Amino acid sequence: MDIKQLKYFVACVQAGSISQAARRLYTTQSAVSKTIKGLETDLGVGLFERLPRGIALTEEGKHIYSYAHKIVNDMDMLESFPRSGITKWLRISMNPSYWMADQIVEFYRVNDQKKYHFQIYAADVRTVMERMAKHLDDIGFVYVPEDQKRIFCEELAGNKLAFIELYGETMELYPGKKSTLSKQEGQIVTLEELKGHRLIQNYSEIWEGSSIWEDLEISVITNSDYIMSRMLDETDLVNISGSYLHQTETGTCKLSVDGSATRFLFGCIVYKGAELSGGIKELISFLREKLCQKRNG
Repeated sequence: MDIKQLKYFVACVQAGSISQAARRLYTTQSAVSKTIKGLETDLGVGLFERLPRGIALTEEGKHIYSYAHKIVNDMDMLESFPRSGITKWLRISMNPSYWMADQIVEFYRVNDQKKYHFQIYAADVRTVMERMAKHLDDIGFVYVPEDQKRIFCEELAGNKLAFIELYGETMELYPGKKSTLSKQEGQIVTLEELKGHRLIQNYSEIWEGSSIWEDLEISVITNSDYIMSRMLDETDLVNISGSYLHQTETGTCKLSVDGSATRFLFGCIVYKGAELSGGIKELISFLREKLCQKRNG
């Protein structure tokens, strides 16, 4: 078994077919098929089910892919290191957040002399969890409803991960400019009033299992800050978030939600029992200081 076999295997999974993988790898379909067959022989298991239109991982293939993906990713990182020494990479995944984006920009600026290199991936809570479980990132920053914290932490523990809570804040409502709620700036909106409105959210899975929100309709799900901003600027959609969605960025007003005992918890996913790198420790300390300033207003 060699790294080439693993790279071809990962490429096939990501492409969904051997022919598409061959195009991405700039080689022939027969070369990819031969390499995959060799890997299956070395491992003694079948990795793919050959379908009329593409391929699908076998159960063994799914298990092996989780390891192969990490190995290939780590090799790519190693190959990016300069000959003069090891680059200090900070691999970060996070929920889409204007506030968090601003903090990373400032952290980069104030630590410019340390020559940190950043790999930043924005995604929903589930994807951040999965990336951490696969060791693709050093740390993952997420926003979680407080009433989902216990279930969330239990799932993390099953993957040898832990959640460090950094900040808690009440939920806020950001109505689109064409929403009737946009005329109620500074007022408190009840959950009953929200039932007739359609929502746009960065992610949906964190709402599952919360009875408070079961009657609300999420019409648009996006991981794009730009789409979020444009939708709120041009439609009657509304968004429920913490204060990490800036009023100045969306061009809309911010309302309070009445009758909600749920808060958003902002924190980071880390590896249980593992020592954090110096750069990650500095980032967490930097965020704690910023959050303290935010809390004290």
